[in-house]
Amino acid sequence: MVECKLPKLDAAGSSPVFRSKDFFYTAIPAKLILFAYRLVGSGNLFFLCHSRESGNLFFLCHSRESGNLFFLCHSRESRNLFFLCHSRESGNPFCLNSMPNTKKYFTVGPTEVFPQIYEYIQTAREEKIFSISHRSPEFSSIYKNADKYLRQLLNIPDNFHIAFLSSATECMERIIENTVEKESFHIINGFFARRFREISEQCSKQTNEYKINLHSKFEPYELEIPGTAELITITHNDTSSGHAIEMPQIKVIKEKYPNIPIALDATTSVPYYEIDFQIIDAAFYSVQKGFGMPPGLGVLIFKNTFIEKSKYLSANNFNRGTFFNFERLAENALKFQATVTPNIPAIYILSRLSEYLYNYGIDTIRKETELKSKLLYDTFEKSGYLRPYIESVENLSKTTLVAVSDKDVDELCGYLRNNGIEISRGYREKKDDQIRIANFPTQSILATEKLCELILSYGR
Repeated sequence: MVECKLPKLDAAGSSPVFRSKDFFYTAIPAKLILFAYRLVGSGNLFFLCHSRESGNLFFLCHSRESGNLFFLCHSRESRNLFFLCHSRESGNPFCLNSMPNTKKYFTVGPTEVFPQIYEYIQTAREEKIFSISHRSPEFSSIYKNADKYLRQLLNIPDNFHIAFLSSATECMERIIENTVEKESFHIINGFFARRFREISEQCSKQTNEYKINLHSKFEPYELEIPGTAELITITHNDTSSGHAIEMPQIKVIKEKYPNIPIALDATTSVPYYEIDFQIIDAAFYSVQKGFGMPPGLGVLIFKNTFIEKSKYLSANNFNRGTFFNFERLAENALKFQATVTPNIPAIYILSRLSEYLYNYGIDTIRKETELKSKLLYDTFEKSGYLRPYIESVENLSKTTLVAVSDKDVDELCGYLRNNGIEISRGYREKKDDQIRIANFPTQSILATEKLCELILSYGR
């Protein structure tokens, strides 16, 4: 029931005017429409203002019971949503300005985050997820859900464990510490593949490498790996170069060296690329790329056989890490617990997001990724000033596209930025003559089409 008092309309048309039995409003000529009502019984007051000139909408609600004040404003011009809540109990204001930055991020990591993540954060705040103990049943439930949907999404077998660390780089270090006694072998297709070797050297291991020619097809048959190597590291999809080593090529390596474990850096690969866990022994990634999440979480997926090697190294007095050795990580993973206090908010978001991506459909994700990849590579060719850095079609990345630019990279990036799109420059020494574009599930087809149009219009 609504109680209304309806003053008479004056000649100027600025007094309250009745429009229905439920409310009244004031019309300030050609400017504002004011709407207000009070709910009888609760004493709550609601006020709505719509500006006819700007199209902006303002809403105010005062709760008599709690004394809290809520204010909502929607800007028609920017499409931003502004929300303010003042708590009478604490005296603290809570303010949320929804998506003031409308720019689309095609950066290769961190990248555009899934819009659902803002909803997950709000739910986590309401349920106080950020305050729960990492030994609580609530956290184990979150871990279990993440484990379940990651296995289904990425087709991870039961004889692999899933553990959470801080980053992909930490995963590299833990793998070296727990699997290599003396010697490792590294296939180099970019800066991050080289980082894996540098970490092994810093752990006082002997290293060997095979450096791929990025301008011709990778032929795994050419590899000669010494029998003394205890681990082969492969960067599936190097973010710095845009070079991808396809699973059939990795299978050739495994068939040639079946007794040497393989560790796969899948950071820029998942969830798009289908990983064959039958031919590798560990995979890892960080969440700020293909999973479109804020940075700060590494996911390590490792086989039971790695635990036995870790135990062997420990028994022979080798440093295999302290709290983060594979034996302890596996023991806790079986209980859906972390070894130490982890990044609980990130694991919660990953749990929700993995479930969403699984329900969305991995086949759909792959089809959309391939469609966007073709759009972008076709645009490079049509532009007249961009060309793929990787010349071998078989090894072109579909998720991190790297192009050499004949035009000024600063000016190109500035042009795209001014039109609402952010991309990455080339990596390190390539920053002045290359661009890098992310093609992850979070980049929509519509946004990709806009990026392609801008690239072509810049070239005219």
